[in-house]
Amino acid sequence: ASDDDLCRIDFAVDSYYPRDVPYLDAYLFEIGTRTDPRSLSYDALIEHSKEVRHTRINGWLVSGHMFNRASFDPILDSRGKRYLFLLRAPKVKTGGTTILLVSPEERYEQGRFFFNGEQQEGDLAFRALYAKSRLQIMRQLVERLVLYKPFLFSIPAIYAIVVAMYLPIFKMGSVI
Repeated sequence: ASDDDLCRIDFAVDSYYPRDVPYLDAYLFEIGTRTDPRSLSYDALIEHSKEVRHTRINGWLVSGHMFNRASFDPILDSRGKRYLFLLRAPKVKTGGTTILLVSPEERYEQGRFFFNGEQQEGDLAFRALYAKSRLQIMRQLVERLVLYKPFLFSIPAIYAIVVAMYLPIFKMGSVI
């Protein structure tokens, strides 16, 4: 993980039929060995990992041809740790299909893609997301707001002044 507070993995699904798969189980395991995960088999990865998060995703909420989310409580000290993301469809009906979106090329050089415990070429299309405090979100919003603005409006403090001037007017309007 590149940062602390890992809280969501988005994974892409190419096509999906909820009648075939009523739910998906998403697991996040912390890899507990210093050995390079690329040199380990699937069974060895599972053996050297411990489950840190699990979530069940309702099959009717999974959408084909887009990213779907596996959200969980933030992992406060996730920075620098290695994780195994595992998706299971334990109730697949006979002949049912779930097709994950996989890149035919190696896009994530530090990872490996397994299907039914067998290593496959390419990588799962996914992205990791991290929780941010409200202050971080506001700071990022203001930084984006002032980006490429004329001089006066490129100063973040100007927006704070405008909001401070607007609040008393807003309060008076709600009293009337």
